[in-house]
Amino acid sequence: MDDPTHLANLVHPFTHWWTERVEYHVRIATHTPECKTAREAMPPGLRRHAACRCPSSVEGRAAAVHQAPLGQALRSYSTSGNQHTKGTFTAGARSHKPAGRPPAPLDAANLLAELRADTRATIATMGATPTVPRASLEDDLDALLLAATIAVHSEQHETVTEAGRMLRHHTARARVLLGYDDPRPRRPIPASCGECGGALVLFGHVVRCVGTTTADSCGVAYWPWQWLDAFTGIRQPDHPHMTEVST
Repeated sequence: MDDPTHLANLVHPFTHWWTERVEYHVRIATHTPECKTAREAMPPGLRRHAACRCPSSVEGRAAAVHQAPLGQALRSYSTSGNQHTKGTFTAGARSHKPAGRPPAPLDAANLLAELRADTRATIATMGATPTVPRASLEDDLDALLLAATIAVHSEQHETVTEAGRMLRHHTARARVLLGYDDPRPRRPIPASCGECGGALVLFGHVVRCVGTTTADSCGVAYWPWQWLDAFTGIRQPDHPHMTEVST
């Protein structure tokens, strides 16, 4: 899209706190009458930790979580590193001798450098003057938005569209690196979102809406118990959560 407002929405997660829709599972037990009677006779402390074999079901829940700006998170990652990726050891090495790797991960530093270089190159392509070399990432992105606004008035729509592709590319890389998204391959699904009509992609075992070429994702996710029957033909094509796409 060549809309500066759409570009601003892509820049926002890098420079400001943003809200992430986090989904998780909760196991709900359905206690039988015999189990309920036995649990009521227990002291409260024991009742809380008592285990039983009553049937249970898994329910999907969602919550809004405030996340730090991606730029800030990447700088923190490049400085301190991810605790789960540090301190690896080579097979057969002595226990006190770590594997050969830099003192801090370079992935985040490289991503920040590439984002800044691409942002400054895009600003120059729009005919504007890039920021000074010592400017921060936030300054570069603000300059990009200003240059994009001027470029739209100058009929440089393709340049603004390309800037959006560049930001989406680096956003996707940052989200995978920081652990927000699953790094496994994404597989397109032959159906469309029942909420906004956007395309659907399989992330691991969850189908997510990724939006359309002209609109961002609505944020809807479909869990296995919602979409498996749609692809086995049980409730297709009048499935309440998805719309069949004819091929």
